[in-house]
Amino acid sequence: MNAPTAILAAANVFAAQMEETSEAARTRSPWFWVVLLVIAVLALAWYFRAGTISRRP
Repeated sequence: MNAPTAILAAANVFAAQMEETSEAARTRSPWFWVVLLVIAVLALAWYFRAGTISRRP
């Protein structure tokens, strides 16, 4: 799985959880959000570290 795919997967999980009721979102464990944030940050770091944006042709 490449970085853009990982980012999209994390975004899809986030969107699916947002569609739940606000009551369910309030009762969700904060660890869910911590894990989601870590996945997104690692995916972005991997994407930028790969040099796909900053590397010159």
